[in-house]
Amino acid sequence: DHDEAKRLVRDTFIGVTSFFRDEGAYHSLNELIEQLVRERQGGDVIRCWVPACSSGEEVYSIAMLFEEALKNQDKPSLQYVIFASDLDEAAIEQARSGLYPLHDFDQVPQALRDRYTMTLGDHCRIIKSIRNSIVFARQNVIGDPPFARMDLISCRNLLIYFTADTQKQVLQIFHYALRQGGYLLLGKS
Repeated sequence: DHDEAKRLVRDTFIGVTSFFRDEGAYHSLNELIEQLVRERQGGDVIRCWVPACSSGEEVYSIAMLFEEALKNQDKPSLQYVIFASDLDEAAIEQARSGLYPLHDFDQVPQALRDRYTMTLGDHCRIIKSIRNSIVFARQNVIGDPPFARMDLISCRNLLIYFTADTQKQVLQIFHYALRQGGYLLLGKS
């Protein structure tokens, strides 16, 4: 039954996420995003995919880095789109709302918080212009068609849940989904 399947997904895959989790990874990711923006011209669209996005904190962290790179390099006509997918429909709905408790933003630099969020009582919401740059979708990365022509895929937690054979299958999917010269960011595990 459908409810049982949803419960199994939530019980099997632990949503380990937070804003700007693992400072070193975000420092490297920031450099990469700065490079992607530098290499592109106005009117281009940079495409990014975050599979297993959970409740969206990683996605919004990446979006803030794109916003900063566009601002710092004065490229207002350059666009980015982030495809964020997960099996858990409840997590996708949470992510889509962009609304989180204030304490979830403790790791977000104050300047980014000031520019890209609105405080609503004891919560913060990611501003609409950022939310509009992200497409959230329910997706089984193994069984559903992948997104294509990606400049960047960030998959930091998902592979640790898979057997070696399934990891190989997913990495082949990512290889297919990346444009030539695209980048794959993996987690420490």
